[in-house]
Amino acid sequence: MKSSLMTFAAQEAEQAAEAAEVSPYLLGGITLVAFLVLLLFVYGFRNIRTRHR
Repeated sequence: MKSSLMTFAAQEAEQAAEAAEVSPYLLGGITLVAFLVLLLFVYGFRNIRTRHR
């Protein structure tokens, strides 16, 4: 009984690992978009010091 449970758990873990794989291009695209959003956020505050003098 124990060996069949261990086999089932191993198969489930293997299937979960296969389902969690993400394309490197998709991961790079998501990272690029995140950095561009952060860049636009920082760019919005570029003249904040000179406006309040």
